[in-house]
Amino acid sequence: WFAALSIAAQNITVVDSISGKPIPDVIITSGTSDLVSSSNGVFQLDKFNNTDTLTFKHLSYLEKRIPVDSIKISHRIKLSPKQITTGQVYIVGGAPLNSASEINETIKLDNSSKSRYSNPAEVLKYNTSLIVRDYGGDVGMKTVSSRGMSSENTVILFNEARVNDLRTGSFDFSMLDVFLIDKIEYIKNNGSNSYLTSGGTVKIYSGNLNNESSTTIGAMFNSNLTQNYFASVKSAKSNFSYSVNFSRSFSPNKYKYNFEGQSLERSNAHYSKTFVSGDIKWSTEDLVIKFYTHYSHLLSGLPGFVVTNNLNSSKASTLTNAFLNIANLHYALNKKWFFNSTLSYHNQYLQMNDPENQLLLDRNSQSSTFQDFSALNKFTYKGDVSEYTIGYDFDYAHVDSLSAYISGLYNSNNAKRIEHNFTVSGSYLVKALGFDRMIFSGGLNYQLINEQILSNNNYDYLSYRIGAVFTHPFLPKTDFTFSYSDNYRHPTFNERYYSSLYGATDLKGEKYKSFNAGFNTKHKLLGNGEFGITYFSIWGDNKIIWTPTRLALQIPSNIKKVYSQGIEFNINQSFWQKLLNLEFMYTFTDVRNKSAISPDDNSYNKQLIYTPKHRWNLNGILNISNFGLALNTTFISERFYTSDNNTRNRLPQYFLLDLSLSYKFDINNFENRITINAYNILDEDYFIIQSYPMPLKTLSINYQVRFL
Repeated sequence: WFAALSIAAQNITVVDSISGKPIPDVIITSGTSDLVSSSNGVFQLDKFNNTDTLTFKHLSYLEKRIPVDSIKISHRIKLSPKQITTGQVYIVGGAPLNSASEINETIKLDNSSKSRYSNPAEVLKYNTSLIVRDYGGDVGMKTVSSRGMSSENTVILFNEARVNDLRTGSFDFSMLDVFLIDKIEYIKNNGSNSYLTSGGTVKIYSGNLNNESSTTIGAMFNSNLTQNYFASVKSAKSNFSYSVNFSRSFSPNKYKYNFEGQSLERSNAHYSKTFVSGDIKWSTEDLVIKFYTHYSHLLSGLPGFVVTNNLNSSKASTLTNAFLNIANLHYALNKKWFFNSTLSYHNQYLQMNDPENQLLLDRNSQSSTFQDFSALNKFTYKGDVSEYTIGYDFDYAHVDSLSAYISGLYNSNNAKRIEHNFTVSGSYLVKALGFDRMIFSGGLNYQLINEQILSNNNYDYLSYRIGAVFTHPFLPKTDFTFSYSDNYRHPTFNERYYSSLYGATDLKGEKYKSFNAGFNTKHKLLGNGEFGITYFSIWGDNKIIWTPTRLALQIPSNIKKVYSQGIEFNINQSFWQKLLNLEFMYTFTDVRNKSAISPDDNSYNKQLIYTPKHRWNLNGILNISNFGLALNTTFISERFYTSDNNTRNRLPQYFLLDLSLSYKFDINNFENRITINAYNILDEDYFIIQSYPMPLKTLSINYQVRFL
């Protein structure tokens, strides 16, 4: 009778026997009960009985059977990769060889960390080397860029589906809610899991990634009178898991800011926002199928820009309704062949209302609907020392209106784009010249585009990448990484439309050559630690720049050559068994215009606008018992908002300090958490984008309760 009792709650981690990294999506079964390990490789042992013998299954690892009594002692389960050769160890079932040369930054968000940030852009600002371009407030547009490139050069993937708006080329993070995001990965260079692009790839994951069963409800209130209510239901049983999430927020958003010595309140910045998402996942040893869907609604005022003698609001507003549906399939055909497929459909409706005709001039309302369907399929072969992938990506996008908002032009010109991408990549692992491993990789991408914007045109691009990773036995925990890529960025719908409208029908795609070299090492001095340094160099040609015309309308044209180089440094260290965690990141970016339009062009060899040369972050988290204290800081050096770098058009440097204090306690087996946040606690007066002021000190309180 005593032996049959369920054991006390205990978290067990499943790890790779060679690398020691956690293994997600491992199926654990006793014959009567089944579980799936979380994204951190963790499962709860109390779901089984003392008399059980557990079987661990994963498509990339050898099956293993262990009695529960043995697991209670070890706390860790080590699984061996399926593909192992004698004499030399080659990890194929674990991390893909094709992605070995990738340089990335990964952020995993739990309930504690989610409660510290006001929006997803804040997560990226403090935890990655990305630059966030923020137009202020809770729902002001928030885009990201990298290494001096524009936001159009950074690809955003949501659950593996590309979500960049083809009208503008960027993605607005203010449309998302941080509570509904579980993981973010930023790939700085080009690899098999990213697009060939000079600005890197940001991958966002949402759903029941931890395969947990829980219900969470909560609310947040801040000093700008913002109210946010959220709820989440998650369930995981045997091979099946699902989650349903809801978030509702609204605010007058009249945050305080300083301008020319005056203390003012931002007007017409109100908003009402709703976000609903759901996902279903079925997992077996050889098959994973996942469906995800979300709906977002945002109604917000347009506060407009702030300049001398113009502090009045336009009283205009925008309405955005968006649906995103994604289906993912991962199937192991056998021990060496794998098939992956991602299907997505994105529909976005945008409407601007301008009751006083200050923006639209000749009308008081205008709307646009954007639709995008994509299908990405790829086959992967994983051999003993090599890995090869072949893929095909089809994309159809349509927008029913590309007419100008801030002009008297109103032509309901639609646009359509059909895109075919053919990719092939491969990696080969060798052990020679005294190295533990040398992985050489490469890839090709051939892109065919048919575009109908005012006229019918066809385009094609060929991009490629090569890379290498070296690990020497003298430094077994250190990887030296090198990569080079040659790639293009096709013009956005807006760039193509406005250039064609005024006769510039030969707008070319931007061309980039990128080089990366760096190392990353792990150690156990004073606790677990990691640090790395990366050098990057990017040559850009046919850079698209919007220039003014006699019609007072900016027209895009290929007039710029740019060169960007810099260094990225990061170090993180944990102390006293992760009681204290510290992280420091520094980025130096020197990006300059290398072409002159005329002999009198004062922008030649000057830093590109809105790009700081120096930037650093210092983050710290202290956990003592049920208390948590988090500190986030960031420093941004001066920037210029005109291409000639005139000191009169300079945005000064700024330093931000955020503090967060949380307390977790249980009441009747319900996990409660209270978090108090202080953003910009030093009341720093700053602008990220000229004429769009950022909030001064803001206080918030977040409360959530979790039912297991």
